[in-house]
Amino acid sequence: MEEATRTLLRENVERLYVLEEPSDSKMALDSCEFVGVYSHSCLIRFLANKFVVPSSADAWGSKSVKELDLVETEFPTISSQDSCLDAMQLLYAKNVHAVAITEKMPNGGLDLLGSISTSDIKELFGSRSHWRHIFDSSFEFFRFMRNEQGIRHGRDAIPSFTVTPETSLISVMKKMTAVKTHQIWVLSPDHVVSGVVSCAGISSVLLTL
Repeated sequence: MEEATRTLLRENVERLYVLEEPSDSKMALDSCEFVGVYSHSCLIRFLANKFVVPSSADAWGSKSVKELDLVETEFPTISSQDSCLDAMQLLYAKNVHAVAITEKMPNGGLDLLGSISTSDIKELFGSRSHWRHIFDSSFEFFRFMRNEQGIRHGRDAIPSFTVTPETSLISVMKKMTAVKTHQIWVLSPDHVVSGVVSCAGISSVLLTL
């Protein structure tokens, strides 16, 4: 698992395809049986499920994301009036999993209104009846997608995709696993978005612990 994680980071790729070990050293890789896919999310899900409450031997899990310097303070944002198409272009240009929908606050900070992810875009193109929403404002699209997801999964509310700088690493990993996200927004006590924690960032730090 450590070697696979290092390969993900070194090659800057999202996932690795896992093949059966060849029975013969001369066997071509394309003839090996496909086992599955390994990604940063796999590592985080494994650890989140393995460690319920970190013990003294697993003190890393109790440290905050701020303490571990996991909060990335540079992240792409769009305004609530920008279109879903603008969000798509930004996702592609920045090669990120999600963009934050923000609004400038009187104190100069950014208020987090929502976010649009690559999963949302994938879902958008998965149904022809949704295609017309590509020209919605980013916030209208965000509300539409969350409403659709709430109805489909029988929920009245969508799980929170935010944490604080003081949230422990293990708590962040469990939340990311629960909501199936590659990154999670970090909010200060006054609701100002201060950064983002990503699966790749967590993997990188875990290798140093």
